[in-house]
Amino acid sequence: MSCLLPAQVYQPAEIISLSALTNQIQYPEKARETGVSGKVLVRVWVNEDSTVTLDRIIRTPDSSLSAEVISKLYLLKGIPARKEGTYLREAVTFPLLFELAEEKLTFLQQMESLKWECLPSGLCYAWIRASGNASLQKNKMAAMHYTGFLENGKVFDSSKNGKAKPFLVMIGKSNLIAGWEEALSFLAPGDRVWLKIPPDLGYGSRDMEGIPGNSVLYFDLEVLERF
Repeated sequence: MSCLLPAQVYQPAEIISLSALTNQIQYPEKARETGVSGKVLVRVWVNEDSTVTLDRIIRTPDSSLSAEVISKLYLLKGIPARKEGTYLREAVTFPLLFELAEEKLTFLQQMESLKWECLPSGLCYAWIRASGNASLQKNKMAAMHYTGFLENGKVFDSSKNGKAKPFLVMIGKSNLIAGWEEALSFLAPGDRVWLKIPPDLGYGSRDMEGIPGNSVLYFDLEVLERF
């Protein structure tokens, strides 16, 4: 079989990073409040350099949904179409579903069912497990696992993403958000808590990767050990 054969066949255009887009899309608040849901049907061009540009929105239940999709299209990558090794300008059509899924609606219900204690700063915490061990000490290392959630139940960060090592911090010197710094001042190895962190103890009005400005943050936090 000739090694030149792959260059002689037709390769259709493909989208290879759709999950990068779907993971970053935020449900527009107005659409959520009014109960708008459905599929946005998108047609994009896959360019020779593997970037993707919008051709048109074929169908959308609401302009706010299509606007959210368009704002995140830069995250997409594709495989350009080729025939006999030559680039072909080709479009790909795909749907994106905006759905007020039950699991998204039940996250806050689950949070509301916890027994929260709130501090004067606005930080709130709910115990899952209290170890009774001595609290973490400043300038000492501690290992922990965490998962961070937005109010809609979307995970924006986690130490449990397949990596073998837990998250390590130097207590009092790790440049953490204020809500974490305050929580770690009273937590101990073996403790597990839910944290509810208001925007002024989190990232404030700044838009961070996967976190819109003025977001209330929820963390499932477990302190494993100290060094």
